[in-house]
Amino acid sequence: MWRIIFGAIFLLAISPTINAKIAVLPHDVYPGFEVMQFHNAQRHVTSNYRLLETGFNKYFTVLDNGMVMTTSDLTPLVNRSINLIVLEELGNGTQTHDLHLFVINRGNMITFSHDKLGVGKVMENSQPGTIVDEFPLLHADGNFPVHYVILADEFGERPFALTEETTAHTGFNLTLNNANQGVRVVTAKPLDRELRKSYPVVIHAYDGSYISTSKIRGTVNVLDENDNSPMFDQEEYIFDVNPINFATLEKDGVPKWKRFGIIGQVFAKDADGDKIAYKIITPTNLIIIVPQTGQLLLAGEPDATIDEDAQVEVMIDAHDIRTPTRSTLRPARVVIRFLTAQVTSIQEPEGHKIEKRRVTRAVRPTKKVEFLESEGDVEGKIVFSLEKETEKETYKIRDDNKWVTVAENGSVRVKEKWDYEELGPEKTIDFWVTINNANTDNQRVIINIKDVNDEPPYFVNKPLPMQAVVQLNAPPNTHVFTLQARDPDTDHNIHYFIVRDRTGGRFEVDERSGVVRTRGADVFQLDMEYVLYVKAEDQNGRIDEKRFQSTPEERLSIVGGKRAPQFYLTTYEAEILENQKKDTDIISVKAKSFADREIRYTLKAQSQGAAGTFNIGAASGIVKLAKDLDFEDVRQPHVYTLVVTATEDSGGFSTSVEVVYLYFCIE
Repeated sequence: MWRIIFGAIFLLAISPTINAKIAVLPHDVYPGFEVMQFHNAQRHVTSNYRLLETGFNKYFTVLDNGMVMTTSDLTPLVNRSINLIVLEELGNGTQTHDLHLFVINRGNMITFSHDKLGVGKVMENSQPGTIVDEFPLLHADGNFPVHYVILADEFGERPFALTEETTAHTGFNLTLNNANQGVRVVTAKPLDRELRKSYPVVIHAYDGSYISTSKIRGTVNVLDENDNSPMFDQEEYIFDVNPINFATLEKDGVPKWKRFGIIGQVFAKDADGDKIAYKIITPTNLIIIVPQTGQLLLAGEPDATIDEDAQVEVMIDAHDIRTPTRSTLRPARVVIRFLTAQVTSIQEPEGHKIEKRRVTRAVRPTKKVEFLESEGDVEGKIVFSLEKETEKETYKIRDDNKWVTVAENGSVRVKEKWDYEELGPEKTIDFWVTINNANTDNQRVIINIKDVNDEPPYFVNKPLPMQAVVQLNAPPNTHVFTLQARDPDTDHNIHYFIVRDRTGGRFEVDERSGVVRTRGADVFQLDMEYVLYVKAEDQNGRIDEKRFQSTPEERLSIVGGKRAPQFYLTTYEAEILENQKKDTDIISVKAKSFADREIRYTLKAQSQGAAGTFNIGAASGIVKLAKDLDFEDVRQPHVYTLVVTATEDSGGFSTSVEVVYLYFCIE
């Protein structure tokens, strides 16, 4: 099944016309093939059409209704550009229309190896360059070289790119030189399923002259990963409960409570759409929670009396029902107040007076303040003081806090230098104080911390050292590598630079995206190493007038044509207990193939007496125990040194690397 789109983008040695029509025809269309129809813009006026003589009238004609058709075999016109002029006769004048045609051999027309991409899938948060599963390996037939282009989506973004299977060359535009080469669709950035669940993908292929083109479509579904923890809709809940005999409490003298009555309900949401289960993490026999709904029920008798209210505080956790499960990063605090206070009327001779029975206040309003991270840089510094209602009040922090202490006079001091990056997701210092006066009150204090740009960026590229390959005939602006840096500060502004160029100007780095691209039209040399020294700067993190916070210089090695696989770590270490059984997984060793080829792993023991103790999965790279160990057996070493070799098959070319050493200590 082939899909051919008759359209073209090409240059002709003729005078251009603003309203010129363009079409591409295969050479073997039959006489009477409908090429194109012209329509009268003035529908109320009758038009007649005829073809003016341009030297090609024996092959084409135009009907009275404006339909242009073939009249004979087009083989003599193969690879020729044809210009037809259609004259439209109107009631009060004439109008000409230019029609540019190009006839090519059907065998040279671009066609895809598949009718459609279908429906692909990829896990959310996958690293850039991850292959989209279920999408086929695309090949094109036609006039080579073939230019592939993956189009931007409706929002102008490019979440996906193309990669050539043999060279791993990746980009939004690829040029392939022969029919044996194919392309796959890969991710261009990490995707978030909570933002978008599916993406349309459209790929165009053009022949070397940009005359013949073909288009193929598909859809990528983003698979959910449990990457979001549930979040409560409130940090704190306060519920008031009255006794069921509230109206007759003065008469009864003892409050009565409805057992298993509903106190209130807490709510949490999960951005992944998972179901939520709730549990109370504070030990209590008074309150229970319905796991499925978050409803709080009264299971016992509170300590409230007719003269004094009572209060209970519990912490509630929520987790999604999924494997593995994720819990809330911060549990919800629930305050339940059992209130017996009521307004009573006392009859007196001189009239009526309204009195309120005394009720002990348990919670003062939450105090919220805001400080810069730098304002908490000195241990022991007083950052603010709590307001007293009476001079005799004393304060005490209720639970030990890493960042602050509270003196008896209400002074809040820095306990440990504040670090914005170590705070929780809310970026707050949250604590409770107990206030001792005639009664005992409680108050919650929340310090909102604003970030100060004090952390340098760092590279996150894996594996290290940075390595890449470049095609020998790579055209200018070919994507070779992407530098990726992170900065813990929230207001970072990362820029990428080449510090030292040992390539003779053959590469450049996009300052904002970190993409390393080729420069110049010269051919790259096979097996030659091109070295760049690069760094990333946070241009919002100024050190002085001339310098910004930056990463250390990193070496980027680019080799022409092909290079050996690279292990993700230079050394691997593991400890093994004596009681580990045979076939137990010990460690996983992985290497990266720059040609996107399958890697085979082999293992060789270096230590004396280690032979036959371990084996490795040829495809998985997982090292396993091949026999039971005995620490007391003097014939068995206590430290093993192994060498793992990674070998790839690149169409008759195989490489091996012996750089990984495994040290196993038996305890």
